[in-house]
Amino acid sequence: MGSPHVPDRPLAIERRRAGAARRAVWGPKRCCVDALGASLAACDAYKRIQSARGLQMRIDAR
Repeated sequence: MGSPHVPDRPLAIERRRAGAARRAVWGPKRCCVDALGASLAACDAYKRIQSARGLQMRIDAR
């Protein structure tokens, strides 16, 4: 059995994507379009993480 502190693989991947999107905003090319795209990607990743957590909580509650 794994450590309880290790996040589920899909959640960890989504968190990494959100982090990469956030870094893209502050990267060398600070174009409005890049910032907008990165912020939308981070928002999308956050929503997916939240829905995955909700689904996991429903599964655990059974």
